[in-house]
Amino acid sequence: MLPKISITIPTYNEKDNIRSCLESIQIQNYPEGKIEVIIVDGGSTDGTIDITRQFQFVTVLNNPEKDTHIGKMIGLKASTGEYWTYFDADLQANGSDWARSMVQPLLEDSALVASVSRYHGRPEDSLLEKYINLDPIGRDTLFAWFTPGIESTIEEWRNGYAVCCYQPNSIPPEGRCLFRRSLLMELIGHQGRFRELDTLLLLTRAGHAQYAYVPEPGYYHRHPKSLSELHRKRKRNAMRNYIPGYMEGYIQYTWFDLKMPKDFLKMSALIFYAFSLIGPLFGGIWKTVKYRSLSGMVEVVYVPVAVKAYLEAVITNKQGRSFIKQVLKEFSWQRKRGYK
Repeated sequence: MLPKISITIPTYNEKDNIRSCLESIQIQNYPEGKIEVIIVDGGSTDGTIDITRQFQFVTVLNNPEKDTHIGKMIGLKASTGEYWTYFDADLQANGSDWARSMVQPLLEDSALVASVSRYHGRPEDSLLEKYINLDPIGRDTLFAWFTPGIESTIEEWRNGYAVCCYQPNSIPPEGRCLFRRSLLMELIGHQGRFRELDTLLLLTRAGHAQYAYVPEPGYYHRHPKSLSELHRKRKRNAMRNYIPGYMEGYIQYTWFDLKMPKDFLKMSALIFYAFSLIGPLFGGIWKTVKYRSLSGMVEVVYVPVAVKAYLEAVITNKQGRSFIKQVLKEFSWQRKRGYK
């Protein structure tokens, strides 16, 4: 008998996305009553909740803080399934066998902490979206510059999935997993927020390092369709997710540490690459050949726009400017000490 799966979806004014998301769950080839969906809403005023109430398997909870990480934790604590995951409202399960495919490795091997999958594109996607989906877990150049790909953690392939081994300093930046709920509650049930990458780090540090990578059927996730949307989203998220030290004591998983000379130099090299023109050109050619897709050439415009957004987010923020000053001071001090 297949176990119960709980899915938490934080929402706020998602009427344009939530129906497709829920329909992709509704069509799962999974026993009736064995999938529960918990919508944790931050006070939508656009009819999002009216749509969700049309689906009988949905429970709606209130999120007065309007914080997605708090919403995920509210949903985790309220869930009743043996396994738990979260969706964004603009995410869809890519096919009717998603639930069975994700849970099967966890039933076969009790040593596996969770199942992780990949993102797939669709023919109607923009070139920008196709470019982002070239990487299985949607890593853009900044992600790939500092973080490992999911393939680099694979130890062995089994029937329909791979066994991956994570290390505290080598965790792919994809935290959307189907977790064993009891393990999550034991490890982070006392916390007020669910931060997915922090959770992977805490699990790995605790010795729970084996994950199942299930590439099919995966997910479909909406990405920015235009460069202006890309710039806006990257700028919004930059300080919150990418810059270590911005929320000291809150974010534990960091992409890089600019106070370390190696990471500082790597970031400097990335900035030079982004605005050198020839760098993204050759990078685009390499991706086009590697993935056999002309969408790889989007690298030429994607990288400068994304890196510009990251820089603007830091430079136009008082705390960001203060952080950069501290980094430069620390880097200078390290060089004087002859740090290598």
